Amino acid sequence: MAEADDSASRVGYVFHSINEKDLKPGDQIYCHRLIDTYSHHGIYIGELDCEVIHFGGDDSGSLGKKIGQQDDETMRLVTALSLELEQLPEDSERAQEIKQQLDEIHKSHNRPVCIRSTTLAKFMNRNTLRLVSYGSSVLKKGFAFYNSAIHIVKAMPPSETVKLAKHFLNHPAEWGNYHLKDNNCEMFACFCKTGIMDLATQLNLRRLFFSERIMEPSLCKTFEEALRKYREQCIKN
Repeated sequence: MAEADDSASRVGYVFHSINEKDLKPGDQIYCHRLIDTYSHHGIYIGELDCEVIHFGGDDSGSLGKKIGQQDDETMRLVTALSLELEQLPEDSERAQEIKQQLDEIHKSHNRPVCIRSTTLAKFMNRNTLRLVSYGSSVLKKGFAFYNSAIHIVKAMPPSETVKLAKHFLNHPAEWGNYHLKDNNCEMFACFCKTGIMDLATQLNLRRLFFSERIMEPSLCKTFEEALRKYREQCIKN
């Protein structure tokens, strides 16, 4: 059985700072930026060549003046091919054709703001490291100074979160274009933890007033389930 997420036991009632030595692979981490006006989120992986995976414009997560979007047609093509590939025998001729086509798309991907890996030091950028918790009590969420980093819903096993984050790192064209409110770094990290696309609250205050309890039926238990749900949602959109 996969190890359960224990992030709720590693943060206090008010503040959520954490020592680097206490991090575990699959943790959702964040740092406040611009005098706490926003936070940059990522998934801690803990490997020498891949300490953190995040959605940003550079190693620290800064967007700067970077621009560049992926056209909707490419996004729909990647999603459709990926869904078709799921249904095919791995050694079939059609499966090999799809894999080659997807590899070419991902290799040619050049959006400046994308899923990328970085070191923990560059991610922190001299800021305090903090941990997002899952499976916390309503009481803890109520007392938290920054309660959007305290989630009542449970997370997938950390090993599944790592797999999901790595998938999008290795298949960058599959994750959608950056949007300050509707598809930002927090949204990516929360999705990697739960498989829920609308859990992040940064710059989306409406979500602060909805109970996370109603989201529990949407929680995913494996990265395959989360990936399938993501692709099906992309096709609908």
